[in-house]
Amino acid sequence: MIDIQNLLKELEDLQSRDSKYFPEGLFPSYRENYFLNFSRLDDNIYFSASIAFILKQHLESMTIIEAEISKKIIESVVACYEKYKNPNRISYNFWAKRNNSWFPNGLFLNRFKHFALPDDIDTTSMILLTKETKVAEVDEYHNTLPHYANGTRYSIRNGLRRFQKLSTYSTWFGERMPIETDVCVLSNTLFLFATYGVEFNRYDCDVVFLMEQIIDDQLYISHPFEVAPEYPKTEIIIYHLARLAGAFPELFKDRILNKFKADVLLCYNKSDGFNCFLLELSLMHLNEVISDSSKSLFFDLDRNKNWWFTAGFLS
Repeated sequence: MIDIQNLLKELEDLQSRDSKYFPEGLFPSYRENYFLNFSRLDDNIYFSASIAFILKQHLESMTIIEAEISKKIIESVVACYEKYKNPNRISYNFWAKRNNSWFPNGLFLNRFKHFALPDDIDTTSMILLTKETKVAEVDEYHNTLPHYANGTRYSIRNGLRRFQKLSTYSTWFGERMPIETDVCVLSNTLFLFATYGVEFNRYDCDVVFLMEQIIDDQLYISHPFEVAPEYPKTEIIIYHLARLAGAFPELFKDRILNKFKADVLLCYNKSDGFNCFLLELSLMHLNEVISDSSKSLFFDLDRNKNWWFTAGFLS
């Protein structure tokens, strides 16, 4: 039996207290390239916001002490958000808004503004889901996204050709940034809109259609990179879709949900290690009974094998 209280205390201890490398309250993360054999400390806000989001989703099922620890962790993360905020609109950046903040602790790329990332909807959605966000802010954010959607100014050139005419949101806010469709990013974005009861427009409906087609044709198995270039692993894509579908099943047709659950069970029965753990979480989100809950208790914690997302540098 896992001691959740001690686990949360260990998590709290991981939060940075050293402002030399990380803003106080952030969780350490790493930017790595296995082919070039380098690793850099990376003070991005995305991972910390994602942890805060998961904790916030489970507060009601925690004991009083567990909830108190979790709230303290979340508050410390939220206190960092202002450093990553765009001063001109409701959006946030993966890296802090300061000079040479991109590719932190790097030796070359952070010297040239050309390599600075624009704000992105994945980071922004996670932040808006975890801080005290007003409905009016989410509405304003929602109204901003169509300007950066596929087909508004530019059209997507990668991904699967059959989806290139859908009016789905792009990952990036950048005016000159290529349009990118990533189903995991989109699932986090729809999670925000559904949480705040935003009325879906044609862009949101196209996103749901995209997700249903991906599930129907098992594209997370056959074409993971094409449907999620930032999260190109079958189990990670399934986890994101399951998190959304479990919280808001009304977004999907019953036939699609049943098909999806069957796919997740099929993948789970063939999996092991960290991938098994992700699929086990996915089944829990979908309220599916797991026959052997000890299957994923032990797995290799090697970061080389258990990455969470990958950024294609040339893209």
